[in-house]
Amino acid sequence: MNILNALRKMTCATFRNTLTTWPLRWLLINLARLFLILLSNGDFPDETVSASVVENEALPAALKALSQAKVSLEAEVRQISRDSACDVDEWIQNAQALQDDIDKSRKLANEIVQQAEADVARVTDVQNHENHVELLVKEIEFNAHLMEYLQCIKIANDFLDKAAEEADRHEIHNALQSLDVAGNKMSEIPADRTNLPKPMVESLSAAMMPDLSEVIIGTWLESSVPTSLNDMVDYQKALAQTSEFAETLESLKWPGADEFHDWVAGAPKIWLTKKRETALDSVRNALALGVGQILEAKRVEMRMVTRDDGMHVASSGETVKDDWGWGDEDEEEETQPVIRHRASFDEERRCLGLGDDNDIAVESPPHEHSPQTPAIPKSPTEKNNPAEKRNVTISEKYWTSSIPSIIFSHIATIYEDGGKLMQPDHQSIPVSPAAGGLSNIPTLILAMFRAVSPCYYADNPKGNMFSYNDAMWLVDRLKSFSTEWHSRKDLTPRALNLVKVDSEIGPLESFGKRAYKNEMDTQRTILHDLLGGSQNFVYNDSENAIQSVISHINQQSASWKEILPYSTWASAIGTLVNTVATKIINDVFELTDLGVDEAERIASLIQQVNSLDSLFKTNEIGTYADNWLKMQFLSEVLQSNLKDIRFLWFESHLSLYFSKEEVRELIELSFENNPNSRSLIKDIKEKPLPDVVGM
Repeated sequence: MNILNALRKMTCATFRNTLTTWPLRWLLINLARLFLILLSNGDFPDETVSASVVENEALPAALKALSQAKVSLEAEVRQISRDSACDVDEWIQNAQALQDDIDKSRKLANEIVQQAEADVARVTDVQNHENHVELLVKEIEFNAHLMEYLQCIKIANDFLDKAAEEADRHEIHNALQSLDVAGNKMSEIPADRTNLPKPMVESLSAAMMPDLSEVIIGTWLESSVPTSLNDMVDYQKALAQTSEFAETLESLKWPGADEFHDWVAGAPKIWLTKKRETALDSVRNALALGVGQILEAKRVEMRMVTRDDGMHVASSGETVKDDWGWGDEDEEEETQPVIRHRASFDEERRCLGLGDDNDIAVESPPHEHSPQTPAIPKSPTEKNNPAEKRNVTISEKYWTSSIPSIIFSHIATIYEDGGKLMQPDHQSIPVSPAAGGLSNIPTLILAMFRAVSPCYYADNPKGNMFSYNDAMWLVDRLKSFSTEWHSRKDLTPRALNLVKVDSEIGPLESFGKRAYKNEMDTQRTILHDLLGGSQNFVYNDSENAIQSVISHINQQSASWKEILPYSTWASAIGTLVNTVATKIINDVFELTDLGVDEAERIASLIQQVNSLDSLFKTNEIGTYADNWLKMQFLSEVLQSNLKDIRFLWFESHLSLYFSKEEVRELIELSFENNPNSRSLIKDIKEKPLPDVVGM
């Protein structure tokens, strides 16, 4: 539009008068040429030409002329392009080559710059290495001179020591010669000053004293702390020397003096800590050695017993509460239980007419002898009768490991040290303020024993029993020690209150009894499993089970008898026997039916169990195994007829061990329901507690 406006203005200015005087065709041709000239040369008419007015009739002809000129111009351009194509390709190639050369030049320039910068860095690195080498050379020279001077000092010092030794041996001439050599060596040292410069001393002390103080306190001074009061003189000297050293540091204005002053001021606490650590380490090492050497011990106790009992004192049978029991019992009257084998149930029932309710029951002929019953200990009624009492001394031997003696030795030593430090003539000892803190160490020792020792006792098959013996031995010794300590006249009132082991006796007793109980629980579980566990042993291989049980109890008896006091051993073995008896009794009562052969087989098994009676003194097993006599009566019942059972209930001691309901169950289990059995059951119900006094 700008061009058209320009053309419009130009045409109007130039040919305003021409349009009226010249032919129209000529005018249009000239106008078209003018357009071409303007377009080709880029020239524009001046304002007068541009302001000329062009008529509308002239535009089509102008456009046609422009189109022709365009076609002509395009043809000319194409021809020129075809003529100059090779030149253009060559120009493009030259331009590309020029661009490549430019890129190479730029890359080369960058490399030159990088190499120049690297050269600068290498020069700097070389200068640094040269400086380092120069420093090392100076350092080597310094070390060489220092080594030379130190060697001279060492030689001079050696000759001075040699001179002192020779002087002590009164070799005066040799001592003077050694002094002369030492003086010559000292003169070879080119020292302008004997002291380092003050800035160097301050810097050196600030860097050296922290590490040096740690080494001095942690290694040298800590090793000088004694654990015995016998070495307290040397410890006091070490404290005095440490104080002097701290004062010297203060005079030199070196750091670290406060640490040494604090160490001297904390001497009581440091000694108490060392005492505690040493005691606990010793106990820990003793525990790590295990049971060690077995030591014999003896327990002596005074008790009031009746004259009838004499020296025979029976324990309660409660394994956990049995504190040690009694030993050296007098034997009671020998009455071995006699097991009578009954005749066949079938034969008995034929004699009694059992199994035929329509027939009249006929009593069997009376036996010539009454059924024999197991021997039983004195009844509680007899033992509770008033009788003359007297004091007796009970003494039992047993065996402990080496652990409790070591523990007690440490405890006694600690209390003795505390008592000495509380004496008036020992108040000047630097560690005397720590005397009161010694009372806590025995508590820690006993706590460690209770916490750690089970791990080491477990390595020994008799570990639980050794743990029980050791704990009870410690209890006895601590009680005796406490009693003796509080009755001493050579101690101050403050020292008398130092020993406070009464609070530790209870936990220690519980620890020992817990070990004993754990062992008994384990053994009871083993016996229970050997007898079939939750199953009835009658239905399993009962013969082998009984033999395994007897073998196991005999083995445990022999093992425990080597270390336990007799009363404790008897109580433990009695518990095992009672476990077997209880299992047998319970399993028999759980049966739904009991034939003749089965009853005789069970009685035979009980007879095998009776061999365990030989482990005890005569008639003693019933004292330690509550259900032993009940098992014996069960065997009698299994081998008896109705008449024998009547005798055992009304004229013997069957009612002491079986209730009327239990006897009824046994009768119903073994005999058929008939008038005789019902009559016996009725009589037992009417008189559940027969009079057995005097039997």
